[in-house]
Amino acid sequence: MIGADRLQPKQTAAMAVLAGLLEARTGQRIAANRTWRIETALKPVLRARGLGTLDDLVAELLKDQTGSISDAVIDALLNQETSFFRDAGALEAVAAAVDAIGEAAPGRRPRIWSAACSVGQEPLSLAMLFAERTLNHGGLEPEILATDVSEAAILRARRALFAIRNPARPARAAHDYLVRRGWSRMGRQARPRAARNLSAA
Repeated sequence: MIGADRLQPKQTAAMAVLAGLLEARTGQRIAANRTWRIETALKPVLRARGLGTLDDLVAELLKDQTGSISDAVIDALLNQETSFFRDAGALEAVAAAVDAIGEAAPGRRPRIWSAACSVGQEPLSLAMLFAERTLNHGGLEPEILATDVSEAAILRARRALFAIRNPARPARAAHDYLVRRGWSRMGRQARPRAARNLSAA
């Protein structure tokens, strides 16, 4: 029986360079048993640039003076999986911290920094949460700054436009904040009203 480790492709010098770039730019490490993900994730980059192998990509990367290739590599390798109201515990912790600021400094508008925001669902979840809390209990909605190393992700976060693959059953907590934006091949799109409280940079 062939061991599972033998089924994994060996890490090449090109893979090591690309994994090192990801770690240097973002702090994320790709485990040795997941180096197959590098080639899979970068296939669209190879096709877009007319390159055949990761070695070709690294050669172009080393010659690139604009940074556009390294940006494309980082965008492709980042795990941008996210969703609305994904981590209830984290949202509650932020809400508690904002409440503490309100008690300590009445009238002061809290500021929240959402780092590694991906395409924006998590900071928008905060914006929706505080919009609802303000509506029900009064007070000031916090300012939310969302940042990410991926420029492509930030552009999507600024648009705050999301596909609802099952338009009949959107996320319950987000339902009142979704504005229908028509149909597309990805399904009905929606923009949370609370997006007005979010700046992405």
